[in-house]
Amino acid sequence: MENRHVVIIPIEIDEEKEASYLAAWQDAAEVMAAQPGFIRTYMFRTIVPGSKFPLVNVAE
Repeated sequence: MENRHVVIIPIEIDEEKEASYLAAWQDAAEVMAAQPGFIRTYMFRTIVPGSKFPLVNVAE
Protein backbone atom coordinates (compact mmCIF):
# COMPACT_ATOMS: atom_id res chain seq x y z
CA MET A 1 0.00 0.00 0.00
CA GLU A 2 1.21 3.48 -0.82
CA ASN A 3 2.20 5.88 1.92
CA ARG A 4 -0.23 8.71 1.09
CA HIS A 5 -1.22 11.64 3.20
CA VAL A 6 -4.30 13.80 2.80
CA VAL A 7 -4.32 17.32 4.23
CA ILE A 8 -7.66 19.07 4.82
CA ILE A 9 -7.50 22.77 5.60
CA PRO A 10 -10.69 24.69 6.42
CA ILE A 11 -10.20 28.36 5.56
CA GLU A 12 -11.87 31.16 7.48
CA ILE A 13 -11.71 34.30 5.36
CA ASP A 14 -13.66 37.51 4.82
CA GLU A 15 -15.59 37.60 1.56
CA GLU A 16 -13.77 40.71 0.29
CA LYS A 17 -10.37 38.97 0.63
CA GLU A 18 -11.45 35.72 -0.98
CA ALA A 19 -10.58 36.57 -4.60
CA SER A 20 -7.00 37.64 -3.80
CA TYR A 21 -6.56 34.60 -1.55
CA LEU A 22 -7.70 32.24 -4.32
CA ALA A 23 -5.29 33.87 -6.79
CA ALA A 24 -2.40 33.38 -4.36
CA TRP A 25 -3.55 29.81 -3.65
CA GLN A 26 -3.52 29.06 -7.41
CA ASP A 27 0.07 30.32 -7.68
CA ALA A 28 1.11 28.20 -4.67
CA ALA A 29 -0.68 25.15 -6.08
CA GLU A 30 1.34 25.43 -9.29
CA VAL A 31 4.59 25.52 -7.30
CA MET A 32 3.51 22.53 -5.19
CA ALA A 33 2.50 20.56 -8.29
CA ALA A 34 6.16 20.53 -9.34
CA GLN A 35 7.32 19.04 -6.01
CA PRO A 36 8.20 15.35 -5.60
CA GLY A 37 5.39 13.34 -4.02
CA PHE A 38 2.71 15.91 -4.70
CA ILE A 39 -0.40 14.31 -6.22
CA ARG A 40 -3.16 16.92 -6.40
CA THR A 41 -4.99 19.69 -4.59
CA TYR A 42 -8.56 20.92 -4.68
CA MET A 43 -10.23 24.02 -3.33
CA PHE A 44 -13.88 23.62 -2.37
CA ARG A 45 -16.38 26.39 -1.69
CA THR A 46 -19.23 25.82 0.73
CA ILE A 47 -22.82 26.09 -0.45
CA VAL A 48 -23.96 27.09 3.06
CA PRO A 49 -24.47 30.86 3.32
CA GLY A 50 -22.64 32.41 6.27
CA SER A 51 -20.41 29.38 6.85
CA LYS A 52 -17.46 29.97 9.21
CA PHE A 53 -15.21 28.20 6.68
CA PRO A 54 -16.30 29.25 3.18
CA LEU A 55 -13.32 27.49 1.57
CA VAL A 56 -11.77 24.09 2.21
CA ASN A 57 -8.48 22.99 0.68
CA VAL A 58 -7.80 19.27 0.24
CA ALA A 59 -4.37 18.10 -0.90
CA GLU A 60 -2.65 14.75 -1.41
